[in-house]
Amino acid sequence: MKNRKVDRRTFIKGAGAGLALSTLGFPQIVKSATKLDEVPIAIVIPLTGATGSFGQNEVRGWEIAVDEINGAGGVKSLGGAKIKTVLRDTQGTPRIGMAEVEKVAQDKSVPLMIGCWASAVTYPASQVSEQYGLPHLIDMSSQADILRRGFKYVFRMIADSDRMAGRMVEYAEDMSKRTGQVAKRAALISVDDNFGRSSATSIKEAIKKTKQEVVEELYVPGKVTNVDVEIAKIKAAKPDVLYLTNFLTDSVLVTRALYAQKVDVLGYVTFSAGFGQPEYLDMVGNLANYICNISYFDHDMNRPMDKEFEAKMMKRFNVHANHFSASLYALGYMVKDVLERAGTIDRVKVRDAIAATNITSGPALMMPGKSIRFDEKGENIGAAPLIIQCLEKKWHTVWPYDWPRQFDPVWPIPKWETRMI
Repeated sequence: MKNRKVDRRTFIKGAGAGLALSTLGFPQIVKSATKLDEVPIAIVIPLTGATGSFGQNEVRGWEIAVDEINGAGGVKSLGGAKIKTVLRDTQGTPRIGMAEVEKVAQDKSVPLMIGCWASAVTYPASQVSEQYGLPHLIDMSSQADILRRGFKYVFRMIADSDRMAGRMVEYAEDMSKRTGQVAKRAALISVDDNFGRSSATSIKEAIKKTKQEVVEELYVPGKVTNVDVEIAKIKAAKPDVLYLTNFLTDSVLVTRALYAQKVDVLGYVTFSAGFGQPEYLDMVGNLANYICNISYFDHDMNRPMDKEFEAKMMKRFNVHANHFSASLYALGYMVKDVLERAGTIDRVKVRDAIAATNITSGPALMMPGKSIRFDEKGENIGAAPLIIQCLEKKWHTVWPYDWPRQFDPVWPIPKWETRMI
């Protein structure tokens, strides 16, 4: 069964007994200082709209984690309290996202929230959570300056765009050295929004530390219908490596145009997003071969817990695991760790417990990295994203070399005219 879009009412109704959509806030549920029946955790993400399928993937992973945690006795330091999910739909819109975070923040029974998936939504919404003193765990938003405003209540489990870009450029540099096929000329094409521009800025900053030179930099609207002119400009610049940051629609258009115009490079490296969405491979087929993505999930399931999570996703939802579902699964277990150590739903103490997090094993490390530890800005210094490459229409982990992987990266990639399309 393909991962398909659903309307908001259908999704909430079918999400399972462990999920609930809050409207007017929860009643006071505290029975004592240390014993609760339930702990409501807010998930503020897109469930409908253009990016709704991403949020739906996230909720699947979260639901599995919550059911496991509740089935194992809940949060023991709170008297066995069960985690209760409060779903809020941002619809991928900053204004709606801010309003939904404010509703959550005003409900004092909610000790923390997770969200808001898109950097364009998370940037203003995190200002609201910070103002209310609501601990906020960022799920997938990578825009670097979200956490450069001196916030104390906002934390990010994944690497920010600077470190993600650094890994992308590091991959190109490493492959240049290993193969002797050196990337000297770099081009960038990105979606024209906060995510695309901040990612491009991060990539350019990483490139400055190398001998690569940016020879072209282009931006396309998220609702673009044709990118032939932009790709012609990229081809004319004759880059050795192309860095891409796009959502689903423009990633498909870009891929098809690269093929149509036979833009040959040593490697394509993307910021994932649209390229990492499950529908992408179905829409472009063999054209996706040899494209590389930054990823927070090992698609080859090289670790036992990856294989177990994949089996759970397929059994329950008939949908393959990916880094969106894996991120919320991991955050579910991180939330449990935080609440166990806090022993309260007091937001200040929950915030302090998040800041003191030091997870080095277990399902909270579903996302690649040696630990979850936050610096003074709220960044997880233990995050370490992987590079995956599409080989025969399937994503495989290929880098770094010290990761337990099964496939080597292909660099330089074959020229378009030599491929079987």
